[in-house]
Amino acid sequence: MVFNEQQSLRDSFIVYVILMVEVPTLILMLVFWWTGKFGEDGFLPVAIFLAMLGLVSWFIVSLSLEVHLDRRGLKYRSFPFVNKWKFIPTESIQNPKVRKIDGMMEFGGVGPRVSPKTKAFIFSTDWVLELDADGKKYAFSTRKPREMEAVLDLWKSES
Repeated sequence: MVFNEQQSLRDSFIVYVILMVEVPTLILMLVFWWTGKFGEDGFLPVAIFLAMLGLVSWFIVSLSLEVHLDRRGLKYRSFPFVNKWKFIPTESIQNPKVRKIDGMMEFGGVGPRVSPKTKAFIFSTDWVLELDADGKKYAFSTRKPREMEAVLDLWKSES
């Protein structure tokens, strides 16, 4: 049995938060520019602001997570931080479990979270696969907890 899942922040509430913050700020900047509050060189701050706004928005929306589970183990990558597939073999995985969480409170928000002992990739805030491997704790969010549990049950039956 094989489990594949791809998630991005485009599918979360973050996009709406970005719009709620950026649109009023953009309107305010344009009003200041049109009323002359930025002086004669008003176009430059507005252009810089628009460029930064676009880059930050693109970066946040482009964050993604891909998870692949099969008999051999778990592979994952998270653009733009982990571009190559990282592999964790089944033999080194300990205590895998899928559980319901509050991702905002337990992991400090959505997106990749990395500390010396924990790597968490939280893109949805409902379900997460937690496991220990090589002295580190890993957490991967999922929108398909039943399918993921089926692969974990397969691992348990084979070991």
